[in-house]
Amino acid sequence: MRDDGGRIVVNISSGAANRALVGWSHYCSTQAAAKKLTEIAHRELHQHNIRVVGLSQGTVATDFMATIRDAKINAVSDLDWVSHIPPHWTAEAVAFYAATEAAHSLEPIFQ
Repeated sequence: MRDDGGRIVVNISSGAANRALVGWSHYCSTQAAAKKLTEIAHRELHQHNIRVVGLSQGTVATDFMATIRDAKINAVSDLDWVSHIPPHWTAEAVAFYAATEAAHSLEPIFQ
């Protein structure tokens, strides 16, 4: 990436990175790790024109989210289905961040 003049890395995390949710200790912990890795990697690599950004898109209407709803394990289970975003929104956000035009317009967040 350094030899190619830089790139952008998009990591996906979730709001669970910032909130302790009952029954999800493993999920919250891994999401927090992904968020912290993004912050650290950005600080280490931005001077090489490698931007590392994180996407925390909210809840997504997937089969997995239906399983969570049915489990009734925490507050996420109680969210109304219409509050979840369609999966293609996440894909479109990643595609935007990965586009050359976006990579040059994003301001460094963690300096």
